[in-house]
Amino acid sequence: MKPALLVFLVLCLVPGLALAGSHGRDYVPGRILVRFRSGTGAAMQQQAVQTLGGHLGPHIAALHVTRVNLPAGTSVAQAVKAWSARPGVAHAQPDFIYRPLDTTPNDPDFGQQWGLHNPRYPGDDIHAPQAWDHVTDCSDVLVAVVDSGINYTQADLQGEMWNGGSSYPHHGYDFVAGDNDPQASDGAGHGTHVAGIIGAAGNNGTDTAGVCWHARIMALRALGISGGTTSTVAQAVNFAVSHGARVINMSLGGSQYDQVLKDAIDNARSNGVLVVAAAGNDGADDDSSPTYPCAFGDDNIVCVAALDQSYGLASYSNYGAKTVDVGAPGSTIVSLWPGSPLTGFQSWLSSSTSQGNWGVIANSCTSSSQTYILADPSGTWCAGGTSTSSNDYIYHDYGFASPSVLGIGLQYEALYTTEGGGTGYFNAAYKAGGGNPFDPINPGTQLDHETGSTGNTARAFSDDLSGCLNQSSCTLGFQMHTSSAAPSHSGAVVALEVLRSIQDSNATQTESGTSMATAFVSGIAAMLYAYNPHFGYRDVITAIDRGGVADPALAGNTVSGRAADAMGALAYIQAPTGIKASVH
Repeated sequence: MKPALLVFLVLCLVPGLALAGSHGRDYVPGRILVRFRSGTGAAMQQQAVQTLGGHLGPHIAALHVTRVNLPAGTSVAQAVKAWSARPGVAHAQPDFIYRPLDTTPNDPDFGQQWGLHNPRYPGDDIHAPQAWDHVTDCSDVLVAVVDSGINYTQADLQGEMWNGGSSYPHHGYDFVAGDNDPQASDGAGHGTHVAGIIGAAGNNGTDTAGVCWHARIMALRALGISGGTTSTVAQAVNFAVSHGARVINMSLGGSQYDQVLKDAIDNARSNGVLVVAAAGNDGADDDSSPTYPCAFGDDNIVCVAALDQSYGLASYSNYGAKTVDVGAPGSTIVSLWPGSPLTGFQSWLSSSTSQGNWGVIANSCTSSSQTYILADPSGTWCAGGTSTSSNDYIYHDYGFASPSVLGIGLQYEALYTTEGGGTGYFNAAYKAGGGNPFDPINPGTQLDHETGSTGNTARAFSDDLSGCLNQSSCTLGFQMHTSSAAPSHSGAVVALEVLRSIQDSNATQTESGTSMATAFVSGIAAMLYAYNPHFGYRDVITAIDRGGVADPALAGNTVSGRAADAMGALAYIQAPTGIKASVH
């Protein structure tokens, strides 16, 4: 027997998997199938029709089966019972529905979601269409996303969020700001992207599809745009546990052993809660250079490495034969985003204010993909730079008065060399209400203050601009400052994004990382709990580990040597732990 055929037969023999009843009614209304006993003549059949109503349809002679079309208003269950009691009837049953084992959604971006279904490298995916034939609705399973907040108004997430009642009307809690609104107020998109992988509404003709087409996601903001702390993350984990989460997605990590966070994970374990954690993006061995919480070692943690589109271990992904459990798709993953960012410096060309030599120039000596950059227009800044001013700056005005803007943040990349002796610096600042953010009499809010040199490698920055919310005018600026005019400092901003969280956003974005891989596994875990409600976290982990697909790239680099697979996990047969039964 060919291996592919053998696999097909095994799947079809798993109870409940051959018949796809999870998509709604699993039989045709208004008709049943009746098998008459041998020797039952046409007269007896017609007598049954006259008594019970309806009329006879097509006949399958080899099986002695006839389709009976029922009278209007007759339930199939009633008809099966009545026909089964008739003389001459051997068997009556519904006309069951079978569906192709390859369900695909109508979401327009599904074709780009290779982690769910990989057209370029067939089979290098989690086999989501096959799994969707058996379960798409995970809404009975609460999944907590401990992250940077979620734009819960995003079109594909609005119906997928946890109902926290009057105490938590915004579907979770913000441990960064200390309030009950976990909206991404700084525009950070990470948490929304992760939530979309887990449970973006599927088959609704909008944006993307999640691993679960229907979900129940709790938003717990524990990270700001630049990260979080032990206290915010540990509080979020404890909140998830105390409010009924069965899965906690932790697409985050730190390099130091953290006893307080370990205690929070232990508490989750004591309450039977599964934690899915990212292996990290340093290309390192977690066995020797651990990332936490991945490396804590609790048996309720699944630690996930990232795979590229050809199912090789992604170059950035951490690994670990003792600490990392499985791999999952992590590179170039399309998912939801809180809103489209404002990018580049084109708008600065006609409406910016500057002093000294800084200005908007054509991209001339950087590998940045931006069309324009902010720099000394002499073009020599990347080779050391010059200045004729002790205070070069440039700023630009943005407006965020629209009530549809729910969050604002800033990401940029800069190169700089400051004056020696600590007297020179590179600054980024903003000013709510407009005006010069570098005015010494009426200054703005400082975002970044840097000295030294980045050399020839741009440094990335992330900042919270939520102070600009509801402001019709808000200026953003960059500055190079020295004690005197001297050819000893220079700077350039080579990339810029003003991040925005927008009401009812339908934006998507491509991201890479073990964070994305972690979200795929959280989605599979929710599927397993939905399909097998009596499973405990050990059962789910076993199904994910042993139901995965063997991957040479993960052999010796993970505990299981396997890539997480939704269909394989659903089909993995093992009795659930912790359940006692008596035979009478």
